[in-house]
Amino acid sequence: MTNALVIIEEQGGTRSLARKLGLSPSTVQSWKRKGSIPASRVPAIATVTGMPLSELLKACLPALPTRAKRKEAAHV
Repeated sequence: MTNALVIIEEQGGTRSLARKLGLSPSTVQSWKRKGSIPASRVPAIATVTGMPLSELLKACLPALPTRAKRKEAAHV
């Protein structure tokens, strides 16, 4: 589970976080799908959630590939 997914779920899910930010649910859903939150959204999320910036910035990092995917990429 990515940091982005954890943050979204802690805020009540896609629709709830989208409502708090004044965004469409599809925008937040795209973050969930990508596994990261755009850095440009961090200040607004910090404001509406009260979460520390250090935690939110971790959610901006893309998910690391699984071990199998890393081995596969090394052989390319």
